Amino acid sequence: MAPARVLLILLLCSGAVGACEYARILKVFAPNLEALSGSCLRIPCTFTIDSRLRDQFDPNKPVKAIWSKTHPFLNRAGEDVYVFYNSDRPSNSSPMRMIGDLPGRNCTTLFSNINSIHSDKYYLRIENDQFKATAVCDPVHIKVQDSPWSPSVQVSGRQEEEESVTITCSAPTPCPDSPPKLSWSLHQDPPHTMVTNTDGTFTTSIQQEMTLSDRHDGLQVTCSAVYPLSGGQKRADGSFTLRVEYSPKNTSVQLSGNTSLSVGESVTLSCSSRARPPVQDFSWFRVTSKGPQRVHQGHVYSLTFNISTQGQYFCQAKNQVGEQNSPVITLGHEGFFFQNVQRIVHRNVHRNVQRNHSQRHTRRWTEKKTWSIMEKSPLLNPDPKGLLLWSTKQRIPKRLCTPRSECLRRRSKTSTLQ
Repeated sequence: MAPARVLLILLLCSGAVGACEYARILKVFAPNLEALSGSCLRIPCTFTIDSRLRDQFDPNKPVKAIWSKTHPFLNRAGEDVYVFYNSDRPSNSSPMRMIGDLPGRNCTTLFSNINSIHSDKYYLRIENDQFKATAVCDPVHIKVQDSPWSPSVQVSGRQEEEESVTITCSAPTPCPDSPPKLSWSLHQDPPHTMVTNTDGTFTTSIQQEMTLSDRHDGLQVTCSAVYPLSGGQKRADGSFTLRVEYSPKNTSVQLSGNTSLSVGESVTLSCSSRARPPVQDFSWFRVTSKGPQRVHQGHVYSLTFNISTQGQYFCQAKNQVGEQNSPVITLGHEGFFFQNVQRIVHRNVHRNVQRNHSQRHTRRWTEKKTWSIMEKSPLLNPDPKGLLLWSTKQRIPKRLCTPRSECLRRRSKTSTLQ
């Protein structure tokens, strides 16, 4: 078979532009449409006339439009049965009504109370004085369905914490006279907007602006569209799940091993955090007089406890959005504790003490009860206020003062409260 004949057959089978075997004297521009049973359908439509016959069309004379169903040829005997609508002879029984300006070559038609039996292809015929032609090559396909369309939910902007985004819910509106009512889980009774698409169809939409945070990650936004129908209504839902990127949160340190540390004992610290995208880098720091010093990189930090490794540590979790430090954990030869998660209960006791040289001094005692995040632990480390923390329920000298001297913080022997 010759290549040219093969190409022609493909064009005819595919319905490509130019594949129609008839001359396009009348060209109709209307999209293929979907309608909801029990509602109406607005058919956006315009037409043009071939330049060779354009002079036969006189807009100053009456223009008649005929919509035929299934079959395009109305000039043959007995084929008037295919006439579905005639603008020259409008009938109350016909669900179609011409609302376009025919002399202006606008054939927009309103199809009322449409139902499933109206699913078909429709041909437009224009008659005006000497001009009579049918758009044989440009039928309008109408599909009527019983179930409404699920609304579309879209997010514009970056889904990242502290970013402002606009969430839009939109639904097809084949009947602009009775548009769907949209609502969603974000906000009640939002204002509706109806826009005309490039093909002449309509879309109804609502919008919501919001500033994202990590708590919005995984949030499912649901939008509902309720279509009014003759004798009732039908509803469809659409949803979208937010995937918000955020910096590490709830970064913490866990210690495995005994709560009482001995010299030479192995200590394993592990760091955990939640983030989207997941944490890409864990770093460990030791607090020194010169500031935090990086000592290790990785999720787990193992060390051997001795006098050179005791001190304060924290981990840092980092991803492409940001970073976060954990609370500081203090390792001492009598145990460990988390500095910024202590609960300390104070009870002050005043007692006069007689020294050998008969000078009166006042000591202020503090009873302390301390809990760490993991479990009760013996402590021997300075707390954030500079007080000395020992094991639970001990008497500790807080300040040693003389009437004319400056108060000095000193470590003193402990004694049990009576």
